[in-house]
Amino acid sequence: MLPSILWGAFVFYLTLKPKGVINLVFPPFIKALHPDKWVHFILWGVWYYSYYRFNKANSSSKYHRFWTPVIFILMGAVVEILQHYMKWGRSGDIYDFIADVIGVLVAFWIVHRD
Repeated sequence: MLPSILWGAFVFYLTLKPKGVINLVFPPFIKALHPDKWVHFILWGVWYYSYYRFNKANSSSKYHRFWTPVIFILMGAVVEILQHYMKWGRSGDIYDFIADVIGVLVAFWIVHRD
């Protein structure tokens, strides 16, 4: 459980930190691939995957199987809303949220494809 908690703290730090703490500059051909969306996809997908893997004993019920991804998706929405209202040079982005959702759903599919 601790790895998933630490990863979650890392995700919240990266997504809620004031702009300019880490400021990556990408060349135009990389910018066209929207690397920030891929980062959201990977961060949230890895977070859900690690949560499921480290809590597998608690993840067998249908109730848990349904609500866990819903909670992760809601956390993605909360992050984007906080980015919008915190006014730290960041802005909420629906496409970031969509990347979060897709990351969680792909991780969900990976861990439940049996």
